[in-house]
Amino acid sequence: MTYEPKGYPRLASLMSNEKEAAIFRRFDDLNILSLLALQAEIIDLDKDLRRECRIDDMMSNGQQQSDSLVNSESFKQSRESDSAHDIHSQVTAVDELAIQISKLNTLNDPMPSQFETLKDWLRDRNGSPFLTGYEAETWAENKKERYMCLKPPTAENDPFTRYTSNVLVGLYHRLLGQSLGTGENLDKATGHTSYSSPTISKTSNIITTILASLLPVLAIFVLNQLSSTNSRIGITALFTATFSFMITLFSSAKRVEIITATAT
Repeated sequence: MTYEPKGYPRLASLMSNEKEAAIFRRFDDLNILSLLALQAEIIDLDKDLRRECRIDDMMSNGQQQSDSLVNSESFKQSRESDSAHDIHSQVTAVDELAIQISKLNTLNDPMPSQFETLKDWLRDRNGSPFLTGYEAETWAENKKERYMCLKPPTAENDPFTRYTSNVLVGLYHRLLGQSLGTGENLDKATGHTSYSSPTISKTSNIITTILASLLPVLAIFVLNQLSSTNSRIGITALFTATFSFMITLFSSAKRVEIITATAT
């Protein structure tokens, strides 16, 4: 008999098989609060250290101190040494936390389709969701900016590819994919199905190539039907604008690349 995990193990299995479903809450406010608390502690320790340094200077009566601060016996046995070590550990903690927060900020927000798919899975079509109490609110917010997706974006991340992933794939699955059994069934209990990113990108590229091939032919056909010079100029301007719009929609080209392609 095959073991079917339940609860969090089942969710972990889904996230491991479908990397786009590996979506977690961002705790930006708590991270920043921790950073602020550490910063306040360091400022307090810094004031203590400076005060102890002034006291030690007064007690030394102007005597020449050792050139080696760390190796001097007076420093090792003084309160200054304890404060310096405390400051070092706290500053290290601040630096490490700041770097972690910076790295977390580079993680992308989940795409709407990814987020909705996970929330739909968590609702459980069989009517027995495992999240209860406060845990049920973990993925309850609608603001995807409050979450992060562990899977990096695909190489093809143009607007049309995102539209294909967010809208067209779901439409295809409801109309044909579900009945044809295409895609990978990741969860038998809910029937959750995944379509691979390479397949989506390839489909997007095919559609883009077809449209790019048809546009020049369509432009020539329309211009050939017109006898007026002014009409031909207007249609040429319209097709040029359409070409620029298609570059923006179907690729990740920069503005300078769009201007260059349009001008030539």
